[in-house]
Amino acid sequence: PHTGGQSSGRPVSYYERIRVTAADINRLHARVHETCRHRGRDSASWEQATADFHRYVSPIDALVRRCYAEEFADAPELVNFAVEFLELDPLFFRSGYLKETLLDQLKVAPLTEANKTRLREVLIDAVLRRGRREFRRYCRLAVVLQSAELLEKVRELAQSSEHDVRSRARLMLSYFHSP
Repeated sequence: PHTGGQSSGRPVSYYERIRVTAADINRLHARVHETCRHRGRDSASWEQATADFHRYVSPIDALVRRCYAEEFADAPELVNFAVEFLELDPLFFRSGYLKETLLDQLKVAPLTEANKTRLREVLIDAVLRRGRREFRRYCRLAVVLQSAELLEKVRELAQSSEHDVRSRARLMLSYFHSP
């Protein structure tokens, strides 16, 4: 995996923390749903499950709070966290809202050429597989990261035999051609 910011001269990667968070939140959330079905007979289990879910502090909570509160301009570690989060594309309770925030922040963040390249790969993956609530945010980021190669690849995907891929690619292309 790619590594993020620097800490004491050592590269820092957020991949494992993101994976742990997704697994933990999905496990806790599933437990809430599981116990909810039997809430009438066993309300104590459901109450415990919801308390555990709400009490959970993830290994990325501090970074997430900073992403909502800070501009990325002075925080390269947040840019690296955001890029890694989008590369992994974790699915867990409220992850779509976080992705929207990260995508919005990255539009105005100072990005290295390496980060731009990585994000263009994320954008292609979004066209191929990510038809969720934050897709329009991917399209807006694509405009900022537009390159001849990205445009060519999205045009190619707009001819895909897969309806969903073709539809997402055409939507992204419409953002490139908007005034």
